Amino acid sequence: MDELARVIECVKSAHKRIDRLEVELQETRKLTEAVIKMTERLEILTKDMDEVKKDVKALSARPAKLWEKVVFSAVGSVVTALVAAIMYLILK
Repeated sequence: MDELARVIECVKSAHKRIDRLEVELQETRKLTEAVIKMTERLEILTKDMDEVKKDVKALSARPAKLWEKVVFSAVGSVVTALVAAIMYLILK
């Protein structure tokens, strides 16, 4: 009878451990699902951030392009004025 009581106690102990492991497994599954969702959201945020970076680069490049046009126009005007002055002096 002692042996039977010991076996029954071992079985009860094993069942308690299995029950705790099942709870831990469920919690682990929930945590895994949460990590998957967070990873998906992070991927979306990363894509959005890349788009924002591209937009910022495009916007910051616009003033540089405008400045290049202004400089080109100014240099062109000066060269035109010099050529006109030289032509005036030659034809005078």
